[in-house]
Amino acid sequence: TAAAALIPYIAAVSACVMLFSSLAPKAGAFSKMSLAMAELIRKHDYIVPQEAASKLHVSGIGEQDRVELSGELLLRDSLAFMLETDYRGRLYLRTNCYVRYNGHGWENEYNSIRWQSVDTSGGDLRGTYLFRQPDRWSGEEKFSARVYAVSGMVRMPLPLYTASVSVDERIALGVSSLGTAVANKRMDRQSEYRFTFLKIPEDQENLQSGDSGGLNEEEYKQYTELLAWPSMRLRELAENLKRGNDRETIEEIRSYIQKNVRYTTTPSPISRNAEFVDALLFGTREGYCTSFATAMVVLARMNGIPARYVEGYSVLGGGVSAQAVSELNAHAWAEIYLPGFGWTVCDAVSGDDLQQPVAPSQQPAPSATPTVQPAASPT
Repeated sequence: TAAAALIPYIAAVSACVMLFSSLAPKAGAFSKMSLAMAELIRKHDYIVPQEAASKLHVSGIGEQDRVELSGELLLRDSLAFMLETDYRGRLYLRTNCYVRYNGHGWENEYNSIRWQSVDTSGGDLRGTYLFRQPDRWSGEEKFSARVYAVSGMVRMPLPLYTASVSVDERIALGVSSLGTAVANKRMDRQSEYRFTFLKIPEDQENLQSGDSGGLNEEEYKQYTELLAWPSMRLRELAENLKRGNDRETIEEIRSYIQKNVRYTTTPSPISRNAEFVDALLFGTREGYCTSFATAMVVLARMNGIPARYVEGYSVLGGGVSAQAVSELNAHAWAEIYLPGFGWTVCDAVSGDDLQQPVAPSQQPAPSATPTVQPAASPT
């Protein structure tokens, strides 16, 4: 039966997720764990090491405090939330941000992360951790959006330069110095929140001087640090990609990755003993969004350009009045800091490999009994 076919997936996940998440139940009878694990996987993306040589990553966004990079990707199309927006274009809604690269994954040193509470009644958020930018952008445009919670979210997907947030008064919002937003309790299926945000100016040549959102010395070190010492050949590559200014260097790095790394959800495994980016660019030359984003951040940092690894949802806004955002929209990308401009999204994955929005009529409703089912092919 279909239920019996799921048992190997659930068994493997049940045995391993506990290593990475305090949310997982205590070890006990399999019959008590299987449904709990299936529900957990439906809501969250956990990186699941297996006994075998390969690893299985489940598509989606979760609450883990680290990212392991090597492994295949199991796609799932469970509904994450509903979105309405007047913005037409690619929208990057960030949920997780990681700073420390250890050679095979990403993690955070939480003692270095600061938190602040912010106004959730629609007030101006400029100057908070959600909105750090130069104070004289040219040609900025403001857009609005509404999110309908579906999966009991705690991390609130929001774009860079969120100008305001409106949410139920019973929910308080904490914002980290990495620009991520966390609610004080899970939002139920009846919850919604609204936000406004500014479009990042496309013409960076015309930006005014004066960077009120500039990085201090500690932040610059944090966003350029590499805990894993790069190989000589990787250092030579980074040097060869350097151009006249940071913006041109970033474009050269992105172009190199797109030309030399093939997008696939079933990449060849990379040993944990190898430095990931070196093995990716000079060995396997294949991967999915987490690989592309990691290579982007590492090569930027090797050129002294502040960069960070971000996870969230990539959505093509404005295509439908109310669109379903599924875990297929879960994505990873780099954010680069440019002096006089601020943080900007830099996605090394080409548009052809990004998931497109799904109309509500095309999206299956969440099932009362969660299932774990790989998609037929990547989108």
